[in-house]
Amino acid sequence: MLNMNTLDRIKNKYTVKKYSDACKTWSIQDIIGRHSTKDFIRYVEDNLLANCPLNKVDILCAEDIPGPKL
Repeated sequence: MLNMNTLDRIKNKYTVKKYSDACKTWSIQDIIGRHSTKDFIRYVEDNLLANCPLNKVDILCAEDIPGPKL
């Protein structure tokens, strides 16, 4: 479990845009079936998801930001 100081430090590391992109990342990853991060990055880099606005950096940021990952 992360304490509040750790959460604040991670949250302050990213801009509002990056956090928004992380939310999109979580949403898209849920839609496609919660594949591993490695597979998700491959899908995005190989353009296997039509009109996907994400890139590898967005996915890696989403992994670093605590969020709704179950």
